[in-house]
Amino acid sequence: MSPLLALLLLFGCSPGAPERVPGRTWYVDSAHGDDAASGTSPEAPFATLAPLAGLRTGPGDAILLRRGSRLRGSLRLAGGGTEEHPVRLGAYGSGDPPVIDFGGAAGLHLSGVTHVIVADLRLTNARRGIFVDECAEITIRNVEVDHCVGGGLIFRGEGSGFLVEDCHVHHVDGDGLATFGIAGIVVRRCRFHHILDTALSGGHDAIALHEARGQESLIENNVCRGLFSKACVSLTIGTRAVVRRNFLSGGRRYGILCGNGSTALIHDNVIVVPAETSVPGAGIATGMESRVRAFNNTICNGGAGEGERCSFGTAPTGSLEARNNISVLLSPGSVHHWVGEGDSRGRVVADHNLYHPDDVPPGREGRFILGRLSGRLEAWRLVGNDRHGLAGDPLFAGELPPRDPLDCLLRAGSPACGSGTDLSGIFQADFRGIPRKRWDMGAFACETRR
Repeated sequence: MSPLLALLLLFGCSPGAPERVPGRTWYVDSAHGDDAASGTSPEAPFATLAPLAGLRTGPGDAILLRRGSRLRGSLRLAGGGTEEHPVRLGAYGSGDPPVIDFGGAAGLHLSGVTHVIVADLRLTNARRGIFVDECAEITIRNVEVDHCVGGGLIFRGEGSGFLVEDCHVHHVDGDGLATFGIAGIVVRRCRFHHILDTALSGGHDAIALHEARGQESLIENNVCRGLFSKACVSLTIGTRAVVRRNFLSGGRRYGILCGNGSTALIHDNVIVVPAETSVPGAGIATGMESRVRAFNNTICNGGAGEGERCSFGTAPTGSLEARNNISVLLSPGSVHHWVGEGDSRGRVVADHNLYHPDDVPPGREGRFILGRLSGRLEAWRLVGNDRHGLAGDPLFAGELPPRDPLDCLLRAGSPACGSGTDLSGIFQADFRGIPRKRWDMGAFACETRR
């Protein structure tokens, strides 16, 4: 036996063995802990977050808070993990999620770290619930953020690999979730409501992606209930995103805003424009230099009063392709399409959409507006749009305005059934993920039933 091999065996090592990553774990229990304890086992937990101040985590490390605990103080994670051995901040035990009350100070702060998972917590009473600064590969899962000032979940930097899922953000003065400059993010199965603007800063959004120019972001299966002072989903400054299968209700200006050179594929969403909508307001707004493809969305537009409150709004230099959508107007002040000054040809391509009603409201010639002109569906067709479009009641299964997306299921005999165009080269399933056997209009396939 060689001297080197003998030494390896003497110290319990073997040639070719995988590198051992120890992974330290710290435990915190506000009811039964002691800050003088080791904090390294469930039997000897810390009582507060104070012993964790200045801690630098590494691959495989975890900070676990006992369920049912209520903690006060601040928490900052410095030092990240690896793909195989992420750093974890989460819960242990049984019962309600642990609560961190930040007392109005800065919330959870992640700075310059990678491969971190934050899960199963409630964060409250903070200046920004979670602030992720110059990080990458961050997952936030099943976290409730509430009663915060300055925003709920804020991401800044140029990193990528961000995932937010199954979170609940509410009673936040600021954007519910906002990104600035990151390469891309996935936001799925989250709930947003009571997004406030007490400072009257011009409006806050449930989800706002700014300058997400790199990877294509994905916003799917979320529920946003207003009122929101600005938009349910806002995409600006070159953001690229897919927005699909969301229930978006209560944006006082926009359901979905795509502006400032952004690009979006928007499909299978149920969007409710409230009666309190401001001017201008839209279910789906295509802003300056932006490109939107809007397919199989259902928009219930209750915008009331003077001004343009439209299901689809297209700015003079925006580009909209709209197919297989349903637009239902619930007030005399709302319109199906508003197109800014200039020639709509080439900028707006619409077909196989269903509109209700197609009447002449007071002060207009119809519910389609091109620049300073207005008209009915027939006039809309004269400029090359909706040659296969329809006017008629879609026969929704539930009440209007819808309180639940299932209110927009289609009853038998709906003119939307079988009247869409085949978009299977782009996507295949409806709002609930049910494969489309034929192409209907709206977010739900006609085969879908309660």
